[in-house]
Amino acid sequence: QTWFHAPDQPLWNLLADHIAAMDPALRKRLALDMDQTHFWHFSHRLILHQAQTAHRLRVLGSAGTPVTCYGNLKTDLPGVPGNLEPVPGHIPFGPELARVLARHTITVDILNPGSIHGYSHKPMITFAAGGFTLVNRKRDFVAAFGDAGEAVSYDRDLGAKIDGFLTRPSYLREVGDAIRETIRA
Repeated sequence: QTWFHAPDQPLWNLLADHIAAMDPALRKRLALDMDQTHFWHFSHRLILHQAQTAHRLRVLGSAGTPVTCYGNLKTDLPGVPGNLEPVPGHIPFGPELARVLARHTITVDILNPGSIHGYSHKPMITFAAGGFTLVNRKRDFVAAFGDAGEAVSYDRDLGAKIDGFLTRPSYLREVGDAIRETIRA
């Protein structure tokens, strides 16, 4: 919950601070000292499964429009927003994935908590396939793609970004083409 209010801060730092502030006897009893095997299992599960999933669901829920989600999304679980539309299954890397990414007007990318400033290959693949993606703001992405990178980056304004691009298709093409040109260069 603390991390939701400070998403630019690495989750690892918050976790370490909270564990360090625990009563030492309780921390030892819960096996949350770094030299205990359970600590690493707990940290991994918390960061990659609970925090990442909760963050992604929260962002996608704020989109203000139906969102198609590929994979193993279970919409009947607590905390899953009602605007998510699951498409079960797996899309293999390659031409089939490129077709899916190009088919959607806008793809939303939400990098995991391990990507503090850097960004993944997913936006590059989407743009290179002829698609368009909005990404959660990362300074390295904006630095790499300039004004176009800023245009497709969102913080708490995902719904406004989606609406802005859906209502201005020529701007969507212009920004997408600028990013594709940078990727080609």
